[in-house]
Amino acid sequence: MSVAITLLVFAGCGVSQTRVLPPNELPFPVKVATRSELLEILKKTGESVKTLTARVTLVASGGAMTTGSLTSYRETNGTLIVRRPNHIRLKGEAPLALATVFDMVSDGELFRVSLPIRNTFIIGDNTAVTKEENPVLNLRPQHVMEALFVDVREYLANPRVLAAMEQQVEGRRSFYVFSFIDGSPSNPQMIERVWIDRRNFTVARKQVFAKDGVIQTDVEYDSYQALNGVAFPQHISIQRPLEDYAVHISFVRTIINETLPEDAFFLAAPPGADLIRVGEVEGNRF
Repeated sequence: MSVAITLLVFAGCGVSQTRVLPPNELPFPVKVATRSELLEILKKTGESVKTLTARVTLVASGGAMTTGSLTSYRETNGTLIVRRPNHIRLKGEAPLALATVFDMVSDGELFRVSLPIRNTFIIGDNTAVTKEENPVLNLRPQHVMEALFVDVREYLANPRVLAAMEQQVEGRRSFYVFSFIDGSPSNPQMIERVWIDRRNFTVARKQVFAKDGVIQTDVEYDSYQALNGVAFPQHISIQRPLEDYAVHISFVRTIINETLPEDAFFLAAPPGADLIRVGEVEGNRF
């Protein structure tokens, strides 16, 4: 009897179906690299861009965590100027009218934001935490600066920071993933995670962590183009869960590593504007 049952089991196992996967369901081809080769790629990525000037389109959204409903705002054209390591200026324009909606700069320590429509000028410490009723107003220039580039050189130079490597598969895509961990014996913390696309060894994503493993910034990079010898993404999506907003940046025209005007990051308070201070700001730094 046991022989008969065994035959029935094997007969059942023999009933199977085979389906040929279409090309659009097959995993993407992957390349192979060693840990040292990948870290060298990340080093070059971090040092490749010194300055950037671009025409961009911006789409912002927010409120999902604060109000339970996501509000998206219409696409805005603008200009983005960067001088690394710390300087950034982002200017948004109203559709058709070409009037300035906002103009914001940061030098790595302070940010300044001009809102002509509100006749308001804000100056604040980059470390200041705010909770606006409209989450999109939590956007700060330094948030964009931190998201634009992937630079792990500081981690690699710090013997206390550990770099753990793994492989991940999501759908058709395969990644090498580096987790950079503050290895302090008393309080180890995740600092940053970088996802490298195995199709072409470009960075596809980075996640920056606050204390206790909370995600502070989650950025995705897509559609790389070679610009002045540098591969740079043409679409960047930034999520800031703690401030409850997201911004998607598409690059229309980009210039990399050219000299910028001396006054590129000068933004003064317009006469008569309402001045608002955020955080600890010295009065003589307007």
